[in-house]
Amino acid sequence: TALCRRQKGMIATKKLEFEELTLNINSHTVERNGCRFPLNPTLFSLLKILMLRAPEVVSKDEISSLLWQENEPEKDILRSHIYQLRSLIDKPFKHAYIKTVPKIGYQLTSNKQ
Repeated sequence: TALCRRQKGMIATKKLEFEELTLNINSHTVERNGCRFPLNPTLFSLLKILMLRAPEVVSKDEISSLLWQENEPEKDILRSHIYQLRSLIDKPFKHAYIKTVPKIGYQLTSNKQ
């Protein structure tokens, strides 16, 4: 029975973490400094891509193909989603995690730089 409880606990909370950011895979929420924000499926996937690759730069093309395969809606849609994500997880705080790498893509940056 203790083993069952332990296994349940292990699959109950799947999380990705990058410094103060915690992405909860089950609830599609992100948490930063105790503030929890719900994410729509696109913002969730976008943040998950950035967190899995952090602190590497992820190209715009790679993000687009991971999010929409061959069906990218329109040219500036990725920039619009990045803006929405920044409004949630960066704007209210002193340190911005999402960094634009001009002409290349986006990355999550450490606040310890």
